[in-house]
Amino acid sequence: MGQSQGADGEDRQQPAPALPPAPQPLPEGPATRPTVRVTRRIRWARTARRIGRRADLLSLAVLAGIVGSGFLVEQTTNAAFSATTTNGTNSWASGTVSLTDDDSAVAMFSASPLAPGASASHCIQVTYGGSLPSAIRLYASGLTGTLGPDLTLLVQQSTGGSFADCTGFNTGAATTLYSGTVSALAAASSSYATGVTCWSASGAGQSRVLKFTWTLNPAVANSQQGASASVGFVWEAQS
Repeated sequence: MGQSQGADGEDRQQPAPALPPAPQPLPEGPATRPTVRVTRRIRWARTARRIGRRADLLSLAVLAGIVGSGFLVEQTTNAAFSATTTNGTNSWASGTVSLTDDDSAVAMFSASPLAPGASASHCIQVTYGGSLPSAIRLYASGLTGTLGPDLTLLVQQSTGGSFADCTGFNTGAATTLYSGTVSALAAASSSYATGVTCWSASGAGQSRVLKFTWTLNPAVANSQQGASASVGFVWEAQS
């Protein structure tokens, strides 16, 4: 403090000049640092998003390039040179097996009453009409009665003659297919597998005439009076 002299001549103490205010200290510790850190994080986040968007755009561009190149490759492949050759329209059709006769659904024999030693003949023409080569066989079917063992049967095959009349049947060129009793024929040949072979047809339109001659045993037993027999004759073709 200084001194000064007043009007009365007395010395008086002068007040000391005021000191300037002391500077306020800046806040310390975490009060100021978070602002800087938050700012930096925000900047890094913005930068990361920008980089991510650029990466996405780059990925889309690469994908579009790959798809475009594949399209160009396929277009190039489709435009390649080519050539073909054709084998036409292939097709298949099965063949046929067909067999007919000229009997008009009438039995060859209906003989009654018979005496011992009685005999008769009848012819029948069998015609193959199929497109496949086939073997024709004869067999007996459905024998009934007790007279079969006393009925002998001769079956010959040749040309000439018909169901209506055996006139013209070529006996000199005939082949004997069977000679025996009706009962024996039915027992030995009752299906195609065991049938008597007639001929092998190579195509449609081939015919044969068969002549059947039957004879009642001249020495038939007296007990056979009133006896009977019936049987069917079957021709079958298989390729």
